[in-house]
Amino acid sequence: MSDPAALSLIVLFLAGLAAGYVNSVAGGGSLLTLPALIFTGLDPSVANATNRIAVLFQNAAAIVAFRRGGLHGGRLAVTLLVPSMVAAAAGAWVATLLEERELSLAIAIAMLSFLALMLVRRPQKDPQDAPDGEIAPPRFHWTMVLGFSAIGFYAGFLQAGVGLLILLYLSALHGTALLPANAIKVIVVLGFAAMAIVVFGLSGVPMDPVRGTVLAVATTLGGYLGARDTLRRGERFVRWTVVVAVAASAVKLVFDALT
Repeated sequence: MSDPAALSLIVLFLAGLAAGYVNSVAGGGSLLTLPALIFTGLDPSVANATNRIAVLFQNAAAIVAFRRGGLHGGRLAVTLLVPSMVAAAAGAWVATLLEERELSLAIAIAMLSFLALMLVRRPQKDPQDAPDGEIAPPRFHWTMVLGFSAIGFYAGFLQAGVGLLILLYLSALHGTALLPANAIKVIVVLGFAAMAIVVFGLSGVPMDPVRGTVLAVATTLGGYLGARDTLRRGERFVRWTVVVAVAASAVKLVFDALT
């Protein structure tokens, strides 16, 4: 007879592998890992905190893979880190006080709205098709500070689907191609996760080190593989993965909020 504890860790590893891959290509992997953590016996608050350990390592691996492929977040990601991490700290603090139902419903509506804009507005030309072969990040606009601060607050609060929000926001409202948007996403999300871990730790929210480590290993491997596929397959692969991931994530968030 199999050990239930070992079986739950295997399930968690497989969920983390899939989540890491999806996170690197588009986002929304935490919509897999959060239920998996709860399924293995954690209450939601502990699962929400433990999940950030995996997010931290998975995005670090994706950054390495992207940089090796010549895809950099540039100065823009660094510029947006400070205000968005402050907002993430505020969101993580609120997460220690509030329930997630109303915010989940709001974020699902936002995802579907951004998705509609993304489908009707063409992004910039895929940088991989540029004659010089360089992948340029988008230009800074002051509204990005407001947008990333709002996304950062949500990331600190819940994390699930934040990568999708970043891609949809940059693509729909700033016309950014999805490959450079992905490079910005992984840097900023790493900052969100680090800040949330600090706030949860200071607030006394416990984390499960065993499940966190298993999930970190799985999502890191999946994240590295996903980043490699993103670079190899290009803009169209990322675009349609985002569309599918957004639709599935929005449906799940609405279902969770209503039930």
